[in-house]
Amino acid sequence: MRNPAYAEGWKLLASLRKYLAPGASTFDACSQVNAPSPPLSPIPPFVQGRFSMIWGGTWYFHDLKASGFAGKYGIFPFPTITTATTRYSSNIDVRGVIGGPNGSGQWSVTSQQADASMTPAKTKQVMDFLAYLYAPQNEGRWVADMSNGTFIPLVKGAVAPKIPGLSSIIPNGLPPKTVEGILDGGLTAKATHDGLRLLQSYLSGDTSWPSFSTQWDALLVQAANGWARQNHVDLSKYRH
Repeated sequence: MRNPAYAEGWKLLASLRKYLAPGASTFDACSQVNAPSPPLSPIPPFVQGRFSMIWGGTWYFHDLKASGFAGKYGIFPFPTITTATTRYSSNIDVRGVIGGPNGSGQWSVTSQQADASMTPAKTKQVMDFLAYLYAPQNEGRWVADMSNGTFIPLVKGAVAPKIPGLSSIIPNGLPPKTVEGILDGGLTAKATHDGLRLLQSYLSGDTSWPSFSTQWDALLVQAANGWARQNHVDLSKYRH
């Protein structure tokens, strides 16, 4: 949080608090549509008209269609935050940064440098498997069948859902690089759990900015050290 540009993102997020539905932080895009307890899927309240807008991705298409909501919604890309919004803006177009138009699937592959149990032979086996999946003669059928067609295909000839606004999320040129963080399980499972609870408290207004900032910084350090211990990585050479 000592980096003002990094901190600004969290402050902008809090400024949207007044637009969030009550209890919105109990909903999760990855939850089953019929989940009986939190985290709940946002699909049912969206279809029922309780939400006017949800943040998600193309993986929602199948569930929205199954819920009888086909043709009753449109999509738009995450808006570019410009210098008119904040002086820390990079003006980078973040459309399609994760999956979507830029990847027919997402894979996380470790290496023998990161994990003591990963040998060169294991790494080669994994890479051979991925090479097979993405070979031109295999990829088209794999993308078409994946997740009931809810991902945007890259392969020429594959069928894409006809959803209003779909073309607008396809970026011009290459998207910027992204870095895995706490909330998506990129470090440790405990850090993801603790981070989501802290963010929920912050967005609901129960935790102030100074308190959130201090706790989030501590969580970043804790999570990085936990990941390093699990993967036998010496972080001291990266500290300045």
